[in-house]
Amino acid sequence: MTPAPGTLAADAQLPTTLLPQNGVTAGPGGPDERALLLRCISDPASASALPPDHALERLFGDELHRRAAAHLRDHATTPTADLPADDHDLVSLITGLLSAPAHHDE
Repeated sequence: MTPAPGTLAADAQLPTTLLPQNGVTAGPGGPDERALLLRCISDPASASALPPDHALERLFGDELHRRAAAHLRDHATTPTADLPADDHDLVSLITGLLSAPAHHDE
């Protein structure tokens, strides 16, 4: 059985650093997507390892999460750099991830 697109297990070609550490997968937009974005915030190497834009949909079912992942991949060490002022949803997500308790606990 093939995992559904957007689940973290759907892409066996992903670097192992990007696969869920607890073995749990979620559907598109699920908690694993947010957990992966948080990992990318706290670990620039994980952000840099994200696949190119055309492959992000296999990892992120949510379009906003795909935009965030692309931004974090391209700005791994400076996540707030070059945030588009007119994309309020993206700005809100990135700044929310930066202030998330899980980000500060690592």
